[in-house]
Amino acid sequence: MRNVGRLMVLVVAGLVLVLGVGCSSKPDVMPQDAFWDNLSGLCGRAFPGRVITDSTKSPTFRDKPLALYVAECSDEEIVMPLLIEERVWATLTLTHGDGTLTLKHTHDAAADGTSLPSGYGGDTRGPGTDISQDFYADEYTGHLSEGANDTVWTIELRPGAVLSYRLRREGSDRRFNAVFDLTRGRPAPTLAPLRR
Repeated sequence: MRNVGRLMVLVVAGLVLVLGVGCSSKPDVMPQDAFWDNLSGLCGRAFPGRVITDSTKSPTFRDKPLALYVAECSDEEIVMPLLIEERVWATLTLTHGDGTLTLKHTHDAAADGTSLPSGYGGDTRGPGTDISQDFYADEYTGHLSEGANDTVWTIELRPGAVLSYRLRREGSDRRFNAVFDLTRGRPAPTLAPLRR
C-alpha cells in the first residue's frame, strides 16, 4: 500500500511538472521578430537578382540585372532600394508595429518627369513564419486600380541562400517573382540620398 501511495505521488508530481512546462513554454522569438532579425542581418549590402516570373512581360524588367540593397535598418524600419541596372526603381520600406509588419513602395520621378504611384503596399494578417511574410493590400492600394485590393506581396528569406520578392493578384493570373542571391552580397552601392 505504501508503494502505491508513493507511486501516486510520483505520477501527480510528474503531471504537474509536464503541465507546468507545457503551459508556460512559448517560443523565445516570435516568427515576425525572427524574420525581422534575419532581414536586418543583411543590412549594408546589395544582392544581385533577376526576375523569374512576370505575367505582364513588362519591358521595365525584361532581361535586366536587378539588385536589392538593404540600406537602412533599425528596430522599427528597414529600407531597401530595388535597383534595375544600378538605378533605383522603387524603395521598399518595411515597418515593424505591434504584431504587424507593413510594406510600402516609394517611386521617385523619372528623368522625364513621369512617376509611378507611391505609398502603396499592405500589412501582414498573421504571424507568418521566420522565413516568409505575406503583405495584403491596404485600403489606399485598393483604390489605385481595379483589382489592386486583391494584391498580396510575399517576401521570403532563406538565410545564406536566397531572398524572393513576389506579387500575386488573387483571382487573376497576375504574378511577379524576383529572386536575389544572398551568397553574392557586395558592399553598398553609391546612391543619391534616399527619398521617402
